Amino acid sequence: MPLTPAHLTTLTALVHRLLEVINGQRTPEQFGGWVTGSVQADLRVQQALLAQRRDRAALRLVSVGGQSVDQHIIEAHAHLRIGQRSVPMAFRLTRRRQRWWCTAWELGPIRPQPQGTGRPSGPRASLD
Repeated sequence: MPLTPAHLTTLTALVHRLLEVINGQRTPEQFGGWVTGSVQADLRVQQALLAQRRDRAALRLVSVGGQSVDQHIIEAHAHLRIGQRSVPMAFRLTRRRQRWWCTAWELGPIRPQPQGTGRPSGPRASLD
């Protein structure tokens, strides 16, 4: 089922909040009303990994989309960027107790940019 404008608004708000946590602007605990405990733990790990990067570039949202599996589940994706590199994000929202909860979340690889090339190493397909 296609998403409604209200679904897209919710997805966009969720991704912005996820990025605030991952980029170190908020703690995962401040996000507790939107995510399950396992997602919160994953966010802590990803936040620590991103903080260790040398370039310290922040992830930013390019686009968001998805589909409604049924009236209580949305499978969603986001296209993110860190510098000039694309990073995929996938997540699942489940409606419980009259609100949406992020019950699953996965961030694609954030590869370091090789020194001096300006491009990621190895072959890659671009959808941009």
